[in-house]
Amino acid sequence: MPDLGETFDAVVLPSNLISTVEPVRRRQFLTTGARHLAAGGVLLVQWFPATWFDDLIGAGERSRHLGDVLGTVRLLSAEPTGLTAEVRYDLDGRHWTQRFQAYRLTEPQLAAELEAAGLRLTRWLDPARSWFAATGMRV
Repeated sequence: MPDLGETFDAVVLPSNLISTVEPVRRRQFLTTGARHLAAGGVLLVQWFPATWFDDLIGAGERSRHLGDVLGTVRLLSAEPTGLTAEVRYDLDGRHWTQRFQAYRLTEPQLAAELEAAGLRLTRWLDPARSWFAATGMRV
């Protein structure tokens, strides 16, 4: 992963990065995020907690509005380690569809991945525990 040659007070990783089915890529995303944190900086990460997988597998499809955009996630296949789904975004008669795969990390696996990248989870940012803050372990 590229080095931007600078650090930031905050780095954001959306769920499709941390939930990648490729373990090497997941580690690269985390270590790159850690490398670009300024002293005292925070990594803000969205991930898919176990409840997200369970809810989608149980329902088969879920929709919700993101502002004016209607997002619908439809399950295509599921395995114990993850799933394949399709998300469709609808706005004013237009739509965009994207297929994705998501790896099911447990909280202990997440903690181990963060530690291997030199990070530690410091707090959950929402009640659903789908966003969290992590900081570097350097002293």
